[in-house]
Amino acid sequence: MNFVGHSVVAGWFEDDPRFVLGAMLPDFASMCGDRIAAIHSDVVGRGVEHHHQADAVFHQLPWFLQRMRRLSHQLRVAGLGRGPALGAAHVGIEIALDAVLASAGRESFDAALDAAGPELVDFKKTETGPRFVELIARLRAGSPAAGAREVARRVRGTLSRRPRLALSDRDMPGLEDALAAHLQEISESAGDLLGALRVRLGAD
Repeated sequence: MNFVGHSVVAGWFEDDPRFVLGAMLPDFASMCGDRIAAIHSDVVGRGVEHHHQADAVFHQLPWFLQRMRRLSHQLRVAGLGRGPALGAAHVGIEIALDAVLASAGRESFDAALDAAGPELVDFKKTETGPRFVELIARLRAGSPAAGAREVARRVRGTLSRRPRLALSDRDMPGLEDALAAHLQEISESAGDLLGALRVRLGAD
């Protein structure tokens, strides 16, 4: 699950924006090319723990596994290598889900961004602090909602940090075409996913 999904799920358990921020923080650290070194807020820390619990459940759900396998197969047929196809399918489903959820509302997401401050967290690399501030500013100004082309661009950016999974220019048309079909289906089935997550995480 990616950061918008985490903001939605975290909001079922606590409405404190710092908790929701914590649930997104591991993803933000990865987006900055780093990892969390220390957290200076108990509430944010609980959110980080919730992130890992939610991810463990999400990655075992049939909803995710079936769609990831289907997208991976489509990408292999489109000519992608095994590693890039698997990586793009995993990340693509998560980012496509974020795009769908963001279009339905982002109140808790925006509140969490407003609560973000560099004093709440230390990263492994000293240069990540300014990157984190810049990332939060970009997310405030933009929107995670997106169509297939933008989702594909985000997938490529995410995988670019992993040389064995990185996508080439020639991979992009096939990825965009496959994602276009999946975005519609994910939009139609997102309610089923959220219901399954509620049950597995004990939110009801």
